[in-house]
Amino acid sequence: MSAQVADSSQQKMAAPPVSPSATKVAIADSNANLKTPTTPPLSTTTSYTPISTVRSVHIDEYSSKVASIPSSIPLQYNAKVRSLINVYTEQRRNVSERILAYSEVYFPIFENILAQYGIPTELKYLAICESALNTHAVSRSGAVGLWQLMGPTAKDLHLTINDQIDERRDPYKATHAAARYLKKLYNKYGDWQLAMAAYNCGPGAMDNVIKRSGGIYDFWLLHDYLPQETRSYVPSYIGATYLMNYYFDHYLRPVELEFPHAFAGSDTVLVRGPIHFAAITQYINVKEAELRFLNPAYKQDALPKSNYPMSLRLPVTEIGAFKQKLPQIYNYSKLLHDAANGNEIAEITNWSDYGEMPGSADADMLADGYEVKTIKKKTTVKTNKTQYYTVKKGDVLSKIADRYNCSIGDLKRWNKLKSSKIEHGNKLKIVKSATTTKYVPVRVVVPSSDFSETANTPTPAAATNSNNSGDIDKLIGISLYDEHSATISPNNATTPNLQPKKEIITKTYTVRKGDNLIDIAQKLDCSVSDIKRWNKLKSSKIDVKDQLKYQKTVWTKPKAVETAAATTPTTLPTPKIRQPK
Repeated sequence: MSAQVADSSQQKMAAPPVSPSATKVAIADSNANLKTPTTPPLSTTTSYTPISTVRSVHIDEYSSKVASIPSSIPLQYNAKVRSLINVYTEQRRNVSERILAYSEVYFPIFENILAQYGIPTELKYLAICESALNTHAVSRSGAVGLWQLMGPTAKDLHLTINDQIDERRDPYKATHAAARYLKKLYNKYGDWQLAMAAYNCGPGAMDNVIKRSGGIYDFWLLHDYLPQETRSYVPSYIGATYLMNYYFDHYLRPVELEFPHAFAGSDTVLVRGPIHFAAITQYINVKEAELRFLNPAYKQDALPKSNYPMSLRLPVTEIGAFKQKLPQIYNYSKLLHDAANGNEIAEITNWSDYGEMPGSADADMLADGYEVKTIKKKTTVKTNKTQYYTVKKGDVLSKIADRYNCSIGDLKRWNKLKSSKIEHGNKLKIVKSATTTKYVPVRVVVPSSDFSETANTPTPAAATNSNNSGDIDKLIGISLYDEHSATISPNNATTPNLQPKKEIITKTYTVRKGDNLIDIAQKLDCSVSDIKRWNKLKSSKIDVKDQLKYQKTVWTKPKAVETAAATTPTTLPTPKIRQPK
């Protein structure tokens, strides 16, 4: 994780070496509001050398303002804090105004989640230091998201990261993970400023710093021992806290956002992928940009194919329409998915037999209710370019490999060399690979925009053999791509019960060292009250190796589906093509 605001102090202070024989000295600076370490107390036999403190400045108007901010975390004021306040209020005003706007979006989420873990809600300002409240922020070291979690740390905190999903970008899941991590660090160091510093540089580095200092547990006394970036981290946090409390004194105002109340007016539904955002926008009143804003964890603007339900966040006003249109959304998503993977309709329906793709003259070749639409398909083309290098005096293969960013093995393979020996004047073949991305127009069959669904397309009520549109909820969690999983009968036919069967199974979880009910609830995707109810617990106290019961809901496809598929003619498959007469 990395602080987004650079160290702007005028003088860099190098940590002096610790001498075992040095005299123990108490360090205090009245202007800097430094405190002596109290947790844990220093051993009377431990000695450490004096370390330089942050340079103090005369008391100015900012000192009293910082002191008046209500906070359970100490907010010291000194020259470094003053320089970071200046960064937020003067040097990067455009960034600060963007931060003010997004704070109205994300701070209510942060406050609610931080309170659940019993940690100070003012730690929400830490996300400003980390990402400037940008869900897509990526640091040089590879930290991602609002809380700038590194990959290994995020996976330890049970976040999913792969080529299609990165839950570090999800404001809810990432905040839960960051809260658990911060609480763990606080329990380790007993001080929120040290917990913040360890969040930035890592607990291993913090342990080494404390050891080198002789056992000091105070950020400001450890300042000169910390990594360069971490020295500015707590001052940056104090500067961000000042910004959010006194931005109006500096004539800063939030920028306007396209979806300022998107999260406040949203909720999640659980569905299986793949579902494309583009398909959702065809059937409900939501913009693709808003879906992208509400679901930043999905890297390809789609829920990937999965064997388990995934959460999709939607405006609450559109959830009912989404459930009603779910079969059509699945079907359209399949068409987009097939086209993106090379299954174009020319291959699916063998249009080459008829000469041209269907136009107005060949429209009768399409099944009722479908039309041809052109979409852009992303393709990757790899090309190789060969060039030659003439060996100069003093050249060796390693030097040439470094120059052309390849390996010695590559050079040997390209030139069929059996050894690393080369001579002056030899010509060596160099092969350079290049990858280019193209968007190729592809025509696919899609549901017709002017087609009357009531005339030819089965409705959700028909799909579930019920007049209650809420029954479509029962289709969520089964794959509608399976030709038999959404079999639908005509209005005058009798439909067997094709609903997926809901089962609740009970499993057990063995408590491990360091576990608590909040962590276990996150792992099991349930609430603490659920665990207490299932196990008849009167308190939150648990012991290692305790066996905790928990329940999971699973859906199974009934056997009636297979038999019904043979007798029911109307289904919800991929659009079929009528042969020309």
